[in-house]
Amino acid sequence: MKKYLVVDEFTLPEGIHAFTRNEIINAESAMGALLTNMDSMMTNGDTMEEAALSGRLEGTAVGVYELVSGVNELDQIEDKN
Repeated sequence: MKKYLVVDEFTLPEGIHAFTRNEIINAESAMGALLTNMDSMMTNGDTMEEAALSGRLEGTAVGVYELVSGVNELDQIEDKN
């Protein structure tokens, strides 16, 4: 298992007041870390995720960093899809 830092950015629908939330996740891959992060937010009643789903906030992952290398692997995940 590797450790990943998943960075989520949230903004108001008007695109102002951006803020981030970071979470360290143990996973086999960057995709696994991203999926674990999403699952955690949706199943734990996360208030920011609920606000994003209701349209009060816009949220997106902006980084999935493998902690040993420091490389943001989000672009590699997007390229595969």
